[in-house]
Amino acid sequence: MTAITAQAVEIYSAQLRAKILNYGATLQDLRLAGHAPSLVLGFDNPSDYQQQLAFVGATVGRFANRIGGASFDLDGTRYNLDANEGVNTLHGGTEGFHQQLWQIADCSHEHVTLEHKSPAGFMGFPGNLRATVRYRIIEDAALEVAYRCTTDSPTVCALSHHSYFNLDDGGRTPIDEHKIEIAANEYTEVDPSDIPTGETDKVASLDHDFSTMQRLGDTKCDLNFCLADQAGEMKVAAKVRGRSGIRLDVLTDQPGLQFYTADYPQDFPIGHDGIVYHPRSGFCLEAQCWPDAPNHADFPSAVLRPDEVYESTTVYRFSF
Repeated sequence: MTAITAQAVEIYSAQLRAKILNYGATLQDLRLAGHAPSLVLGFDNPSDYQQQLAFVGATVGRFANRIGGASFDLDGTRYNLDANEGVNTLHGGTEGFHQQLWQIADCSHEHVTLEHKSPAGFMGFPGNLRATVRYRIIEDAALEVAYRCTTDSPTVCALSHHSYFNLDDGGRTPIDEHKIEIAANEYTEVDPSDIPTGETDKVASLDHDFSTMQRLGDTKCDLNFCLADQAGEMKVAAKVRGRSGIRLDVLTDQPGLQFYTADYPQDFPIGHDGIVYHPRSGFCLEAQCWPDAPNHADFPSAVLRPDEVYESTTVYRFSF
């Protein structure tokens, strides 16, 4: 594997400081005043991001989450994608957006905008896609992540942010003492390979009803929660409370939120502050379209056409 030469940009306010890498348009580090550890898992050496397969902190796409059978039909044409999770495609394929060097287009002390051009046919996706992501600190202690994409041919497009959060100690201990509430009444049912069956079920039917505040304990989850039938209105998607007293509210205009408790073994490089990460060192809250949407006509649409603009905004708001 060729070593990368990545650039890092710091953005900050009086309360929040973030470090952004152009490799994978990645949130490398995030610190809140009054709390020493990073709020997200990450690595000090940019080349370490090449050695892990967990999408740590990255922008994932061209389609976030899974596409069953690594294929979909669009306007009568079948497109075969890179299969990087068994027979399925996960987060855009082996060389998805998380593996790309993005260009830094614009920056100030409070924001940075990165851009990437993905050629038609790359990882199997049609259309030349131009993508931008803007990280911006707002409200003094909130990080806004905003995506914008255009295409020259019909394609599918759904980006997401893939940080692993730990509000307590930077990942030294598991996330078990965190409490979470997700503003959804239904989730997408999945088959044994985590591909949606096409059906939804009530959140209340889960072992833990995440529609009310729940302590994680040893709860395992990797599910898409249905926030809305389509993208559009900005809303509170989740509330998380840490043992540390830190509160995280997630707001998004996206129709789905993947809640992932990171239970699977991973080979991680050494993380921030010398921390050795393990399964359940962090959790993900990935605002997105519903998984496998290109293969389900009744799911929120992920189709992007040349006369349209894909836009997505998610805010991670922190407080004590």
